[in-house]
Amino acid sequence: MQKVLSQQAVEEDVQKVISSLGTVQTITAIELIHALQQKEHAPNMAPIISAFLSHASADLIARICLVPGASMEEVSNLIEPIVAFADGIGCSRTSTLDIELRRVFVPMDFPAQPRGAALSGANPKVALVSYGGKYYEPGTAPPEVLSRWEVAEDLAHQFVERCRITEKGKYAHLSQHEILQQYLHRLLQAGWGSDSDMRWVIRRTAVLLGWDIPDEAKETLLGESSQS
Repeated sequence: MQKVLSQQAVEEDVQKVISSLGTVQTITAIELIHALQQKEHAPNMAPIISAFLSHASADLIARICLVPGASMEEVSNLIEPIVAFADGIGCSRTSTLDIELRRVFVPMDFPAQPRGAALSGANPKVALVSYGGKYYEPGTAPPEVLSRWEVAEDLAHQFVERCRITEKGKYAHLSQHEILQQYLHRLLQAGWGSDSDMRWVIRRTAVLLGWDIPDEAKETLLGESSQS
């Protein structure tokens, strides 16, 4: 039942985008979804599919074409044919679509906080970054967030192995909580990323290990450490 409702929601969202294009509708939502999933279409469908891919959110395209819960390697294998299909029908978004779709799979709890860059002048404003026809606060554009997350995810997997070795090695007297705290302090001093990113690394490490998350690694609703 949940799958049926989810499919209905996707069809409704696709129809909203089709209706917003302001063109004569030559394709139904179901037909467009099928075309994207199968990567094939009738010649007369190409213009509206191209327009859809240019205007739909990356999240909606991912819901149509990608598998929920897929690994990043699986996502990469699925994204390549989508981008090739978009390029083949003349979609203007192909230069950014790959990154935008990968960004969808960055975990919701990963920090995407703005860095607060500002322009000089009497009335300073935030210097927005343009990407894929949209504007983002510095540090939050899809390529930036994706790059930071890839570094953080790699670090988390490295620390999983380090924690396991530490737990059984000469520091076996330390509790799991103390081991994670120790590595958090090292990360915060190493300068490999923002403090928020490094706290996420330890939270992710704890989840992968099945250990409790240290309070210092937790984030408040304001994005600060619970110990701040």
